Amino acid sequence: IGNDQTKALIAEISIAGIPAVHTINGGPERGTYACRELVIAYAAWISAAFHLKVIRVFLEQVLPTLPALTPEQQQELSNKVRQVVLFNQSNQSDRNRMWLYNHLRVAFRVARWQDIPRECHPAAMALVESKLEASRKFMDFISEARDWFGREVMGGGMPWTPAIQKKLSVELKRRVILPPKVDWLALAEKQTEASKET
Repeated sequence: IGNDQTKALIAEISIAGIPAVHTINGGPERGTYACRELVIAYAAWISAAFHLKVIRVFLEQVLPTLPALTPEQQQELSNKVRQVVLFNQSNQSDRNRMWLYNHLRVAFRVARWQDIPRECHPAAMALVESKLEASRKFMDFISEARDWFGREVMGGGMPWTPAIQKKLSVELKRRVILPPKVDWLALAEKQTEASKET
């Protein structure tokens, strides 16, 4: 009660003619009693978790609640999320789905993605669609990287040559040691000769 903020609160409550604090010194009901507002302020001062709950309850009461997505909108959004997750063909599809729903929840500042205001449905769909586009670009990149690796690193059907070795050494900024060339015809001939001898 010695806190300046508490004193100011007691003074503000007392203006309305409500006793903010009442103390009984003797008898079976002795103690200090405070009005609800003061108890809440005290509890919020003691516990950050309680303070946060008070703020959230207040905001829920003061802010207008917008109607959430309709079941049809939820299904459409869920189908789009599923399309993105399936497109990625990842063995971590459950985690990707969870991350995508969490991104929606955070982006629209709701406790659950189903609570996104129905007027925000087009924006939510656009957000998920942007993930699909990013996934397409990523998969194209992976495909191009595989092609490049097959062509430039593995030889892509072309024999290793000093020119390829030099080009890779320059591109990778270090000496490239080429894999040994296998002469398949000579190897087959050696196998045939070895089998004739036995």
